[in-house]
Amino acid sequence: MTVLEDYRKELEQEAMWGILPVHMRAGMRLYIESGIEPGSFLAAVLCNDLREAIGRADHINRDRIPDYVQFLYNRAPSACWGSPAKYLKWVSHGGLSGLKLADSAEESKT
Repeated sequence: MTVLEDYRKELEQEAMWGILPVHMRAGMRLYIESGIEPGSFLAAVLCNDLREAIGRADHINRDRIPDYVQFLYNRAPSACWGSPAKYLKWVSHGGLSGLKLADSAEESKT
């Protein structure tokens, strides 16, 4: 089993998502799995832009920013968060789905 397959199985476990507010889980999941751009708050968190994240947070997320950091550090692929460049690259590659396609294409070449 590849690292990507292991991560996909982990994504299916509901316990993984419990640290995030319920109304934010789908956006994070779509971003990680498919590279779909989330709303401006989550994009700021993923880009590691604390000032923007605080400015764009709703009343629930404002106090939960440390939970996002914990989730990203412990559960998310490091390639998908931490800087604007990583964020844009993740979106352009289509998230984990895009990585899986790239892995499949690479395997077919060998």
